[in-house]
Amino acid sequence: MHTPDAEDVLVYERATDTDSLLVAVNVRDASREVALPDGYADAPLTDALTGASVEGATMTLEAYDYRVLRRATAE
Repeated sequence: MHTPDAEDVLVYERATDTDSLLVAVNVRDASREVALPDGYADAPLTDALTGASVEGATMTLEAYDYRVLRRATAE
């Protein structure tokens, strides 16, 4: 579980030996910008639902929005 600066966003991680998922959920009716936790901000990320590449150290979540990001780990 990660505690971002935006108190209205729940951020947690699920990991296996081969990859990690970072889930961020905005539980409020306003957009929020959230800093990615260490290990994700500079890593190659993929949106687990769309397959799109994700870059940057922050992400913006619209009202009631969520993201599932995948970070591949070294094999």
